[in-house]
Amino acid sequence: MNYSNPLIRRQVIIDYYQNPINYLKTPINNDQYQTIQTKSDSCTDQFDIYLLIKDNVIVDLKFSGSGCIISQTTFDCLSKYLVNKNINEAKELLNAYLEFIFNDQKNAILAEEFEVFSSVNMQSNRTICATINAKALIDYLNKE
Repeated sequence: MNYSNPLIRRQVIIDYYQNPINYLKTPINNDQYQTIQTKSDSCTDQFDIYLLIKDNVIVDLKFSGSGCIISQTTFDCLSKYLVNKNINEAKELLNAYLEFIFNDQKNAILAEEFEVFSSVNMQSNRTICATINAKALIDYLNKE
């Protein structure tokens, strides 16, 4: 797919927003999951990330809460690539993603699909939205 086409990028983002893969309307109440809470200082984005790790591998990753289309779709896209990664692979992917969002530095480990978010860094406030959940998750994984 040609992710450099602005119309395709817009449609992919809208599809993630309307048909999320890992976004939940209701919180998970399960002791097996670690819950990571995020809250933006600059807007109303606020999420709970539900992380299930077994044998050093992320076996499930969901999130709930509210936020703008960028905060929801970026993490929904990212979360599908983090499932079944070990902790080190997940941290590597998260760091590559953050580098891409902040500095438009493409990395071979990022799926081509991330191209849909290539213009996010053109608006500095959008980088906060695009990274709120990724930063919280990598902070948590760095403590593991």
